[in-house]
Amino acid sequence: MVRRSESFSLLEGSGPSPYESRVGRARAANNARRGSEEFGSPAAGEESSGDRAAPPATEASAPAPAGPAVIAVSGVPSKLLAASEFNTGAKWAYSSAQQRLAVVDAKQLLMIIDSTGKLEYRVQLPSEGHTIFIGWEPGGTVLAAVQKLGGAFLWFPARPENVQQWEGMQFSTKVLASSLLKRNSHFDACFASWSSSGKLVLGLADGNFAVWDLGSNQTFMSRKHFAGKHKGGITCGDWGPGGETLALGSANQVKVSQPLQNACWDGTAAKLFLPENADTSGGFQQLLFSRSGTMLGAFAGASVFRHLCLYVVRDLGKKGSELTPVGEVHPSPRVGSLQAALWIEHDVMLVVT
Repeated sequence: MVRRSESFSLLEGSGPSPYESRVGRARAANNARRGSEEFGSPAAGEESSGDRAAPPATEASAPAPAGPAVIAVSGVPSKLLAASEFNTGAKWAYSSAQQRLAVVDAKQLLMIIDSTGKLEYRVQLPSEGHTIFIGWEPGGTVLAAVQKLGGAFLWFPARPENVQQWEGMQFSTKVLASSLLKRNSHFDACFASWSSSGKLVLGLADGNFAVWDLGSNQTFMSRKHFAGKHKGGITCGDWGPGGETLALGSANQVKVSQPLQNACWDGTAAKLFLPENADTSGGFQQLLFSRSGTMLGAFAGASVFRHLCLYVVRDLGKKGSELTPVGEVHPSPRVGSLQAALWIEHDVMLVVT
């Protein structure tokens, strides 16, 4: 199950890549085949395809070098899966439940491809937008493609004929044509994530956030319910187990809430403190709830200053949640730089350096 969008590139480096070389050879073979069919028999000195013997297989024959995987998709441009070659930012998400691949290419064209490679649906998203997230609800019921300033575009396999556009508190059954900048300066998404229970959160550049619940079709906007928003844009977040508790991070704050229960921010904030002269441009970069939901890990800082903060999360009922810092792990010559972390059972965290 793929829950996050991913950027990828099959073509790297200068000069022809293995992919381009294979495409060139295939085109040359097709041209030669067309020529032989057009002019009749093969050229003098050549064997016909029916007479040509296949080279004997020997144990000494070296296997062909493995190249990048190429998926043949009917009706999709051949370079679609290499669309990020020139940093064009193609994004994709696969649903194992639906056995469908969703791709947004460099020109903001959203395509849905089924398990046979057939192009099932496509729609042009606003070309002036930039897709920051594409991901399936865990059960595969709906796909969300989120654009900066464009809101979320929702595609339902059960209703495959169109997408719904979600902007704040309104939905539209068609892609709106008016200017994104004029229409959505107040709804500038910079983070998105699905919960395990089918809730989609959009973190906004003004420090607020919006949530849509697939099960109840409810929408929630923090600016309408909460005081004390984040002072900067939302940079990261994570849903707790069960998908009811939400942690969001910004440049120097982490806050936890239960958004659809109208829980307040009070007591939920934890402020980031970095070493003097540290590069604080990264702010909070990644939040990770433990399996029990009682611990929260937070990567913060950038470059060599990237470090890990740990918090205890205490449920206060109607008052929300309380964060209590319990420790930090900083990079050092002995520890090395911190690359990733993973929670396992009994609230134990594994850290990769």
